[in-house]
Amino acid sequence: MSHANRALLAAALLMASQSPAAALKLPAVFGDGAVLQQGLPLPVWGWAQPGARVTVRLLDQERKAVAGASGRWKVVFAPIPSGVVGELVVKSGRETATSRGLLAGEVWLCSGQSNMGVTVNASEGGAEAAKAAEDPNLHLLRMPDVVSAQPLSDVPVAWRAATPESAGSFSAVAYYFARQLRQELQVPVGVIQAAWGGTCAEVWTDQKSLAGEPSCAPILARWKERVRQDPDLARSTLPFKLEIDRIDLIPADGSERVPLDRFSGPGLPGKWESPWASGISAAKFEVTTKGGRRGLFTGTVGMSSAVSEMRTLGETDRGADLSRFAAIRLRVRGQGRFHLSFRQPEVWDWAFHETPEFRAKADWQEVTFTFTETKQPDWGTQKPIALGAVTGLIVTATHVPFAYPEVPSGLFNGELAPLIPYAIRGALWYQGEGNAGRAWQYRSLLPAMIRGWRAAWGQGDFPFYIVQLPGWQAPNDAPVDNDWAELREAQAFAAGDLAGADYVCAIDLGDAADIHPKRKREVGERLALTAFVRAYERNAEYSGPRYSGMLIEGARIRIRFSHVGTGLMSRDGTDIAGFGIAGDDRKFVKAAARIDGDTVVVESPEVPHPAAVRYAWGPNPVCNLGGRIGLPASPFRTDDWPVTTVNNR
Repeated sequence: MSHANRALLAAALLMASQSPAAALKLPAVFGDGAVLQQGLPLPVWGWAQPGARVTVRLLDQERKAVAGASGRWKVVFAPIPSGVVGELVVKSGRETATSRGLLAGEVWLCSGQSNMGVTVNASEGGAEAAKAAEDPNLHLLRMPDVVSAQPLSDVPVAWRAATPESAGSFSAVAYYFARQLRQELQVPVGVIQAAWGGTCAEVWTDQKSLAGEPSCAPILARWKERVRQDPDLARSTLPFKLEIDRIDLIPADGSERVPLDRFSGPGLPGKWESPWASGISAAKFEVTTKGGRRGLFTGTVGMSSAVSEMRTLGETDRGADLSRFAAIRLRVRGQGRFHLSFRQPEVWDWAFHETPEFRAKADWQEVTFTFTETKQPDWGTQKPIALGAVTGLIVTATHVPFAYPEVPSGLFNGELAPLIPYAIRGALWYQGEGNAGRAWQYRSLLPAMIRGWRAAWGQGDFPFYIVQLPGWQAPNDAPVDNDWAELREAQAFAAGDLAGADYVCAIDLGDAADIHPKRKREVGERLALTAFVRAYERNAEYSGPRYSGMLIEGARIRIRFSHVGTGLMSRDGTDIAGFGIAGDDRKFVKAAARIDGDTVVVESPEVPHPAAVRYAWGPNPVCNLGGRIGLPASPFRTDDWPVTTVNNR
């Protein structure tokens, strides 16, 4: 996450963690340009003076309510048709709150981790798609990345019509899904993005659901122990203070250290600035006495954020040459947790090279970091620091580094709670990488999360569609024990275990070298196809073949499938690949497979007495079975033998 985003998120968290003002107010999700769900009961809520009488008007409907002791009020409108709504008007005494430019249509929540967050611009063909994204009836809402220990009532968000700018920076999966819905349904569409890279499902699950699922007990126990060891983890905001007496560069040749303010070079000595502290409560940096060598950095930092101050070095396009130095040393005192970063112009998404964390103390101390200690914190290829081009030294105060994605229910509280009970048609979910090592637990965790969402929204079993993990890492042409294969099975299990849930197979859309594959258009369109059939009751096939049963026939096994449609096929025209077979010894070998009508016959001379078959089982399987509508067969196994993650909790 960029330092800029972290600063804005801190401001969002601080605002959202406070009780809504007593003045008449609608939550931000009902802001101008909101898309309201057609055809379903429509809850509308907000805040006013406790005990105040509130009148709410939408189209030709009027509802009245009285604000409770907390100031919250709520009304429910009868279902409305698609089209232009115009205004939502709320009145209480002399106060009026109005939202304008509203539409009614189809609303979907799109959540998960980084692959749901990959933008249109970063996807394959995204530049062209963004240029064509001009649709006043397709609106986008991106939830800010806010972690909270308790459910928040509101966060600052804004609906935006699809334009090249707004769509280009929005979730690619969500946008392509919405674009397909717009083309097919011809009604307004609104999509809400709530996704955070690297997160696990438990942070998106409400506390009641986690506590009620026995397999999740270790998750809660681990967090409880972390909070016991570090009570700051349980605090939503923390104060910080860092007084810096001097910053020195340490030459590699052992010669005398050089104070940063005396270091000379192109564009130096530079200056301190606050590009990422805007809006942070009480955050400030002051350069005081001794020729600018002493500074005071103070403020508060939120659970999901960091606050940074930067000393510019060199020229923006070239930077300063620090290659003759081996380390940097600070003399500091204060309170809080901090790290340093070195800004380099070629580093993408502000993933600068960071030092390990240090804690300030009440007494003066020297902290020293060698440049070889620094590393990039985000996903991607890690590169050594380029000391020949450093454009800035960044001092960052953090709440608790690396803890925020692990807070159980933290993102349910911070990103989803402010939306509930905003009417939606359904939800899309692209997540699992973060839970792969605990894939067996995910079989119960993901259903618990889905049930919790449905209970919180109070809309019954709304549609919930899951993206199975695509292929990643080195290709495998025979079954191998692997947590990603087990996670895909858990995703399919969850989809089959719950009414209204389903999944799309993306095994063919991966990239061996990139955990963030670029083929997001196909993912969004497959989700849309699933929605057309499952949610909108279109009569069509929406899935590739799925395993439905097996029959042992001597030395071979016959596999039956559902979702065969007009027949099975090799998707690349070559022999069917991706199957493995094993006997009672449970040792799988690569198997020969052939299509026989609507079944596949699997065998191997190495396994004369077969007991089980696996297909597309591994991190990045070489596989080509599909249906004639062009979609791939889903990975499966016929056995119920223990998997590698069965004991991981």
